[in-house]
Amino acid sequence: MRERRISHHESKAVTSTKMSNLTEWLRSLEGMSIEEMKRNVATRLAESERNTATLRDELTNVSKECEDQEQTLENLSDMDTAVQRVLTSLDEHIKTLKLNENSLAVNQSILQYEAAKTRATALRKCISGRKQYEKAWEMMKEVPKEDHATVLTTLQELQSSIDVIKNCVPKASVNKKELDNQKDTFLAWQSTAFFLALQQGDTGKVAEIYNTYASLDRKKEFIAIFSKGIFNRFSHAQVDRSSVHQFFEGISREIETQLNMFFSDSSVLAQKEFLDANECLQLVTSAIRLALTEYDLTAASQELLKSAPDSIKFLDDLNKSLSTMYDSIPQNYTEYVRDTASDLYDFLRQQFLSRLEVPLSETIIEQLQTRVSGMDLVSFMDLIKNSDLKFWVTGSHRTKISSFISTVNEVVLILHDILVSLSNVYPADGLNNIIQKPIDKVFDEFLDKIKNWTYSKDSQGKTRSIDEIIKVCEASGHFIAGITRLKTIASGIHESLSVPTRGANKWNARVCDTTLQLVSAQMCSEVQRGVNELVLATTTGNAPDLPSFSLTPSEYMTGVAQEVLQHFHKFEMFLADENTAHAFTVWSKGGEGEEDLLMRIMRDMCNISIRSFVQAIGETSTLTPTTIKQLRVDAEYFREVLLDLRLPSPLLDEYIAKLTT
Repeated sequence: MRERRISHHESKAVTSTKMSNLTEWLRSLEGMSIEEMKRNVATRLAESERNTATLRDELTNVSKECEDQEQTLENLSDMDTAVQRVLTSLDEHIKTLKLNENSLAVNQSILQYEAAKTRATALRKCISGRKQYEKAWEMMKEVPKEDHATVLTTLQELQSSIDVIKNCVPKASVNKKELDNQKDTFLAWQSTAFFLALQQGDTGKVAEIYNTYASLDRKKEFIAIFSKGIFNRFSHAQVDRSSVHQFFEGISREIETQLNMFFSDSSVLAQKEFLDANECLQLVTSAIRLALTEYDLTAASQELLKSAPDSIKFLDDLNKSLSTMYDSIPQNYTEYVRDTASDLYDFLRQQFLSRLEVPLSETIIEQLQTRVSGMDLVSFMDLIKNSDLKFWVTGSHRTKISSFISTVNEVVLILHDILVSLSNVYPADGLNNIIQKPIDKVFDEFLDKIKNWTYSKDSQGKTRSIDEIIKVCEASGHFIAGITRLKTIASGIHESLSVPTRGANKWNARVCDTTLQLVSAQMCSEVQRGVNELVLATTTGNAPDLPSFSLTPSEYMTGVAQEVLQHFHKFEMFLADENTAHAFTVWSKGGEGEEDLLMRIMRDMCNISIRSFVQAIGETSTLTPTTIKQLRVDAEYFREVLLDLRLPSPLLDEYIAKLTT
């Protein structure tokens, strides 16, 4: 390991210290006897001889080191001289060869000599770099640390020589770690000076500091502290977060402040004292981008969301603020700087919208859940399942339906407005991350709530009338229409957006089925009662055995036929309502062909009654001939009624044939 050479300043300091020690020793001899003085002088002399011997050895080592270094430099100089002679010789040969360059062999020789010259030039450059490297290291050891100008010059020479050496020999051995330590020590105070210059707007000083970093191959470090400086300005800018408009106005003002500092007409940088204009702009842009990346936009977005009355108002304000932000770019900028400012605003927009996604989605969910939770569908029957106490619940059937419809309207309207507002702010392919989860969640909760709605029973547990039940069908149709409309809007904005309709369609089908079953149940009850009475009367001998032509339809069957006619006209009136018709249209999609909706409904109800009729009769072998005749008359009468309504029934035809045989 090479020992450190003592500098001239250090040598003077050592000499001064020794002289001071000698003076103090001479003073200590005063008052001593001659013998004591002799002993002290002898001791001192022996110590001096030992120190002299040690110093002589050190000087010998230093001298040898200097000789070695001088020899190394002489060798490098000799090599440099030799290479120069080779280059001169090569030039002479090339000139001679070019006089006869028409010869193919000569051309080949020229190429060989030129290649040799290139290699020799590179070698000489490498040797010169090594000489510069050795001299610069020796100078670095001699230069006082407080002499910043000389230290900088020496560090620059070291960096320059290392660049040359590495360019020639990539794996060359250089003391890079020590050089980096020297750079770190020197640049430590530069960052403080930079922050002060940036704070004072001294772009001339900023340019000087940049050149220092660049000359020492520390551009990345400069960009880092430059970004930190701009970030600190952003952090202490006290941007107003009371509204979306105030926030973006404050952020854009800070961006323009940085651009004005470096690119206004009075800026030193604009006068090309600091980099090339484009390179400078890229540096400033990189720093501002980094500052925007590290700025806590997530907290800002959450704070702004909380201060807004709702997500729709927030999105509308955000859209206006983002649009006007671009309009604020000063017109006195050059076109390139204006484009850069626009790019920075694009970056700010992208960063803010990205950080906004999660809190905005959660806010939308909360807003929708509030609407759904306010829907009152609780019935008396639901309450007594979980309680031994029986009490009446306020809120009529009509009130619950009204609550259902108003909630559907609110949820669909809110989602519609949010989708439109979101599409004004976010790119279409980016909406899925924000709105899809709220859509799925709100309709899941909506369906969970309406699944527990016992709409078919009143507060006393009795089945509601057909007029009351049909109102639920109307509400269901309104629900399906709203979801379908919302689905069309969502898919129109972007194909990836979806609105779940399967659960709603299932609930609608259950409502329609329940309605038809309740209506049919009344007719089935009448059929079963009439058939049972007829069978009982004929088996007890109370009914005479008359020919079929003399029999008339039973009273129960005429009553059922009358109910069929009444329901036909009622459903004809019900289906005049758009929402009720929509509910049954969706329900009937599994129907056959293009069958009329009213006909499909009536056919399904009548088939339920016919099956009940067949089931009530049971096994015909146990019936008397008179009973069978009467049942056939009743069945034929019911068939005629259905045919009058254009409702043929193959099931009834088949059973009549069975009764006939």
